[in-house]
Amino acid sequence: MKLNHLSLTLLITLVLSTLATQTHAAEPASTAVLEVRLIEASHLGTGIDKSLAPYAETLKRLFKFDSYRQLSRSQLKPSLPGSAESSLGNGTRLRIGADAAKDKTLTADLNWTQGQRTLVHTRLQLSPGQPAVLGGPRSENGSYLILVTWKN
Repeated sequence: MKLNHLSLTLLITLVLSTLATQTHAAEPASTAVLEVRLIEASHLGTGIDKSLAPYAETLKRLFKFDSYRQLSRSQLKPSLPGSAESSLGNGTRLRIGADAAKDKTLTADLNWTQGQRTLVHTRLQLSPGQPAVLGGPRSENGSYLILVTWKN
């Protein structure tokens, strides 16, 4: 069978477009950037940590403590959909599973653990730049909180 110039051109175009489609499908999924802060809330009378100043009103409105101290800060970058995990310090870990973003919201499944023990497991709807705060277990001086912000 002889291929004429037009048939050969069509065949090459078909092969190249198939390869381009397969390469595009192999690209990694998009990722979410989530900032996570571990906070200790107490009645020690020390006020609000400077690093938490942007969240002061939210913390005061949601919780009835007079002192908030940031214990750790980390950034998680789960693929969408996918998950990411980080140590928060004080022997705890946070795993966040995230679904694909829809309608400017991100559904996040948070699992806060200490060893094999689950401290908090919940689902949140996150909006870009809007902090979500979870109350957690008691600390020596009050309670632990997690503040999660979707950065993109």
